[in-house]
Amino acid sequence: MLIGQVNFGDKRLNKRFGLILDRLGKHFDSIPKSMQSSGETKAFYRFINHSQVSSAKIVAAYESGIAQSADFLENQVILGIQDTSELLYTGNRSAAHLDCLHESYQKGFFMDTLLLIKASGSPFAISRLSFYGRKADSLGKRNKQRQFVLPEYREAYRWVTGFKRFASYFESYPEKQGVYIADREADMKSLSLSKIPKWL
Repeated sequence: MLIGQVNFGDKRLNKRFGLILDRLGKHFDSIPKSMQSSGETKAFYRFINHSQVSSAKIVAAYESGIAQSADFLENQVILGIQDTSELLYTGNRSAAHLDCLHESYQKGFFMDTLLLIKASGSPFAISRLSFYGRKADSLGKRNKQRQFVLPEYREAYRWVTGFKRFASYFESYPEKQGVYIADREADMKSLSLSKIPKWL
């Protein structure tokens, strides 16, 4: 398991995390239904609210485990496919608190994903997963107004971030070949000017 080596600085938390992963891996359902008892459900919520537990630790452990996984090490060619999905929640009771998609009445958010796939076509890891939305007052702004926004804060910068993340996995494995795939939104100058390792 890619995130089995996460360390929260407490053996009890590490053990609880392993149990939670086991339960969630076997049951694709709600938290109460995935846990085997009300006690486990309470322990789950105590765990995620613990001061020593953070999503950053879990994500870091997961990412560090990707290049060490058997799927990565045993395959000469790795594909990195990045794309963005639109999650529309207009009509939900909590939609009023969400940002917008393309129109002010479209409540929801975008999900940007970088999926790692073996040459055989089998996915084995999600390398990057990020969510973002648009503020209603920013919709319809002209490109000239957006030029004053720093590149790293622009939506399009996600392609550069994804590309750099994908390339980083091959730094210690120059004999492998990585193939980065994105749609036409990634056809941008800042990405083409990025330093391209010889193995990509």
